[in-house]
Amino acid sequence: MGARSQRVPERMCVACRRLRPRTELARLVRPTQATEIDLNLGGQASGKGFYICRSVECLTKLEKDKRLRKNFSAKLTAPALQWLTAERQRLEEEETQRTPASCSEEVKDL
Repeated sequence: MGARSQRVPERMCVACRRLRPRTELARLVRPTQATEIDLNLGGQASGKGFYICRSVECLTKLEKDKRLRKNFSAKLTAPALQWLTAERQRLEEEETQRTPASCSEEVKDL
């Protein structure tokens, strides 16, 4: 019998609508009788959950898009909002640190 390949669970980001491996996404959840959406990085909390990419574009869209909040009939808790802001800032700093070398620097390396 042939080797079996491991199936990687995929989920869809609510902001960009792309399928990605679950480990690359952050999970947010609205508990059953709650009126606020909370962060659930462990993925074990019960309630209506959704996933968001850990990218600057998707995190910004989640913060600003009223449609997402309307669909879940809730707003983000203070800790979830703080995490989103901190994660977005961290990703923006990483992007600025990874600026590509200029053409003259690339030629020197050759």
